[in-house]
Amino acid sequence: MRKAIIIGGQSAGLTVAYKLLRTTDIHPVILEKTGEVGNSYDEISYFTKIAQRIYTIILLIRSWLYEWKILKPFLSKNKVSPISRKEMAKQIEAMGGEIFINQQIYKIYAVRNEICSLHVINNATGELTLFTGDYFFSSIPPKEILQATPQNSRRFSNLFLLRNKNAYKTIIHA
Repeated sequence: MRKAIIIGGQSAGLTVAYKLLRTTDIHPVILEKTGEVGNSYDEISYFTKIAQRIYTIILLIRSWLYEWKILKPFLSKNKVSPISRKEMAKQIEAMGGEIFINQQIYKIYAVRNEICSLHVINNATGELTLFTGDYFFSSIPPKEILQATPQNSRRFSNLFLLRNKNAYKTIIHA
């Protein structure tokens, strides 16, 4: 079985893990630096926080209107209602994905231009763990990832940035 290591357990990382579980035979392992998956609220800008609050209010009003059968006739039966990030994390674990919290990249091991494994340190316990995989996805900037490699100016063929959807689209839709 192929394995994907996903660095970052926020919206992008959870979505990729969920899609991998639903559409491929790739087993996702999510590594999150903070103590909670799906909660990046303190790391985002003030305007993004406001936009998230407005979007949450709109979803809440939409669900009320749907419950009161005011909006139900206008919505298609095939549409799936959005789920929260924490609910998505629960579904990922239920489908066989793994999620590790308090994990920070310590060192990256690579052969030529492919990552083989990541040495990760647990922020809470100080324990080092080695994660091996076939694919590596990251929601953090490449500059931070490359700081953990012996050669800082490398490009890896099996490292996909979650902001660049076209780079890893073929893996998910394979």
